[in-house]
Amino acid sequence: MHNRFIASVVATVGLALVLGGCSAHASLTDDPDDLASQVAKTLGDKVGQDASADCGDEDIHLVDGNVVHCKVWASSVKNPTTVADAKVTLSDVHGTKFHFDVVVADKEVDADADLPKQTK
Repeated sequence: MHNRFIASVVATVGLALVLGGCSAHASLTDDPDDLASQVAKTLGDKVGQDASADCGDEDIHLVDGNVVHCKVWASSVKNPTTVADAKVTLSDVHGTKFHFDVVVADKEVDADADLPKQTK
């Protein structure tokens, strides 16, 4: 079931959304849990199965072209040992409004593996 979920989300998914947050940095930021929720919802809607996502602990910099790697898996799998790397690319950033595209890798990775840091 887990492998079927991963195979189902090997696609590009886009969604425009509004997320809030700011910091003393030159760019606005958002909480990674907020992005993870949106990624999980988008993928779950796409494949018709509840999804879970983890986008790490680092604030998400709302900058055009920023790439954030999130771990994704089927919500029905408790404590997964493997996950898929979802490459989330931000675009059309206007303040706290932005669009994102998600591309899920077709190869699973160890759930404890570190994914690449976001670009800024």
